Amino acid sequence: MAIEDDDIRDREVWTHVARQWYLNASGRSPETGRLYHHLAILARPNALQQLFFYQKALTVPQPFVAARESILTLFQPIVDGKQARRLPVVITAYVKAHSILFVGKSQDMFSATLEELFSHLDSHIGRVTQKYLEKGYYIAVSNILALLGNGFLNAVLVKALAEVDASDNSDTGMSGTDPEVDDTDALVVFEGARHLFVQSVDIHLQRVGDPNVPLFLHVTMVFMVYASYSPKAMKLLDANFPWKGLITMLNTLLRFYHNYSRIEGDLLPVPDKNDFRPTPEEFVIRGLFWTVRCFIPGWFRNKNIEDENQYKEDASMNTDYRPERILWLGCQLAKSGRWICYENHKFMLPRASQVEYFKQTVDTVMDSDNESTANTATIVADSDAEDAA
Repeated sequence: MAIEDDDIRDREVWTHVARQWYLNASGRSPETGRLYHHLAILARPNALQQLFFYQKALTVPQPFVAARESILTLFQPIVDGKQARRLPVVITAYVKAHSILFVGKSQDMFSATLEELFSHLDSHIGRVTQKYLEKGYYIAVSNILALLGNGFLNAVLVKALAEVDASDNSDTGMSGTDPEVDDTDALVVFEGARHLFVQSVDIHLQRVGDPNVPLFLHVTMVFMVYASYSPKAMKLLDANFPWKGLITMLNTLLRFYHNYSRIEGDLLPVPDKNDFRPTPEEFVIRGLFWTVRCFIPGWFRNKNIEDENQYKEDASMNTDYRPERILWLGCQLAKSGRWICYENHKFMLPRASQVEYFKQTVDTVMDSDNESTANTATIVADSDAEDAA
């Protein structure tokens, strides 16, 4: 592929051959970053796919550090405006926003870039329809990887998530509004990435009933469930996340689903069909540390799956398996009762959130022992009052 300069069609053939071999290798070794770096090069001129593969190369357990230089070859032409005419406005603004977060410069341009992105994103989703299936999961993963600092060791959220696999999951040191951060630059980058992540989620959640957004939602829910294992991490995300929009979306999916025992249990529901294969977005997130709890052993070992079909979408995925998986993830997220609740086959906000209607803060309710506040106190269950605060 690299030496074919005379015939563009021959070059495309060899590019396809090379891509299949690297996909095959990444399937055997999903935690090896070097493979995703080469897939990023082969993804040209798909800027969205390139961005994802470069980010993944940097964030898997065996990162390929040289990708930090390679990703600049994607960012620079877009920041300079040399590729802007060849890409949709949304993709240009999106990659530019990630460039600012990654490089840590031109922060003064970040707000304007996000404004341009968010002013066009909803209409872009509606216009490209089914073509957004792939774009959706790439956008979701790239947002999450930026939120996790793109492999930088001083990333704010990665430090918070370090407690997930630790033996002590207590809330010690959780009294502030955010976990203590001693790196100002890292905090600025995180806040920018959080804004990009949250606002993107909010726009997608407003598209209730759109069959082209569940792939984005599936990836996002996998991450949020993992983050929910860490009180410190959720403290960084909780106040900004559009919980009401998520509840509306989940309840909409529930209208067409009635096998409640499958989504309410602790075990991940698995399709009965022997020929069923993982979804495209599951192949995409495979190998990332925050996905380890969402796949059963052997999930990717189906010998009937050919490498070139990994990213092929089947109709049954969006009507059966994916909604069930999203609802199961919603139930997992609801089990603590801190952010959303699930009762009587319905998702809802925690009762403590209703305190706002009484125009009192949760702290006021907790500190008050007067009988006159009894009605409000019933909304914040005593056993959950500390968690609600």
